[in-house]
Amino acid sequence: MEVEREDSSRKGEYGHLSSKGMTLLTKSQKAGLTQRLAFVETELEDLEEFARIGQNIYLSDRKVRRNIDRIAENVLNGCLDMAKVILAGERSSMPGTSREVFLKLGELKILPQAMCSRLADIIPLRNILAHEYLDARWKEIRKFMKSGKKDIRSFLAVVRKRI
Repeated sequence: MEVEREDSSRKGEYGHLSSKGMTLLTKSQKAGLTQRLAFVETELEDLEEFARIGQNIYLSDRKVRRNIDRIAENVLNGCLDMAKVILAGERSSMPGTSREVFLKLGELKILPQAMCSRLADIIPLRNILAHEYLDARWKEIRKFMKSGKKDIRSFLAVVRKRI
């Protein structure tokens, strides 16, 4: 069941349609989004503890590296899960790759395309973390911690409005 679509010129703070222009999510989808949203927000709060960590500490302290890596992976997986739920709620076909999932959110004007491109650019960090590419890790982790968090918080604001 769809809600009546609103004029696309009436866009919200992040460039997406207001809640009147969205497909209704099921109760189960809303519950899943609510749970994932709370989890990702908690993980982002925990990540702040490591905001000032430099490359030397990251590379030399296994416990710090493990915490940062795991939090980043949790945040990215949570955001990907939420993006897929939103696409399912829109009755959209599911893209083949994680990167394409975020790009599809832009195509559907759920999020601004520039933000979707940036989110799509940080999602490969999941593979870097999973496959132990230590030399490539720091650069991507730093990018995630410096700029990725801002886009993720904007994404979470969009998710919150859809619930």
